[in-house]
Amino acid sequence: MLDEHQISRAADVCAPSLPQDLGCETSTRATPFMAGATGALGSDRCASEGSSVRFRTLRFPERLADIVELRRVAYTAAGKLGPDVEESIEVEMADPRNLRAVLVVAEEEEQIVGSVRLTPPLPGPLFHSTCRFDGPVQGLPSRSDFLESAWACIHPSQQGQGLFWHLVAHMVLAAKRLGKPYLVGGTAENLWPNWRRCGYRKLGSRYIGALSATELSVVILKVEEVLAGRNIASQLARSLALHVRS
Repeated sequence: MLDEHQISRAADVCAPSLPQDLGCETSTRATPFMAGATGALGSDRCASEGSSVRFRTLRFPERLADIVELRRVAYTAAGKLGPDVEESIEVEMADPRNLRAVLVVAEEEEQIVGSVRLTPPLPGPLFHSTCRFDGPVQGLPSRSDFLESAWACIHPSQQGQGLFWHLVAHMVLAAKRLGKPYLVGGTAENLWPNWRRCGYRKLGSRYIGALSATELSVVILKVEEVLAGRNIASQLARSLALHVRS
């Protein structure tokens, strides 16, 4: 876990944090997950109706140990962490972006079963200081206009039950509440069909992720287009409609 020195050092480079309360908490019952590629977000299995899940936003370091454990389990199961898992977790936890992040989480009976981190970009490379890009990222909006989305994952026991769509819906609604017109993230090629159906498009730049040798593409989502239902899957449209009404 971050020690006091790491927290102090990270705080020194952080701009003012995002608002503390986004007013975003709903409960839902999972619906069948899309058929698609396997990864930390889900698989092509379709489970029967899931149990009630609550979605809400947290701030660092609330439930930090539980969120890191979820990431470890989901990313290890997906083969996205290298052999030295503990070192990878320490690198991630020392990321100063954590101090500025809003964490969108899904909880079932107090267990965090899904999460994604939303962060205003820091100076320097996107996503993490150790990411290696193939060149300047073209087509980005002003850094004041987007949030970085990272560490999206769903617990393997919950994959195939539709949580992906609800997690993305809450991610988009959080960006809207924070006044950010865009979300910028990265995706491996096998998960690109999932994110394309959420309204993302590729910017043409690629990079090597912070914790593995996986090559990822930089992708961008325009919040208003997704909320208008343009170029998104019907499952996401239904999830958005459900949570907007909540």
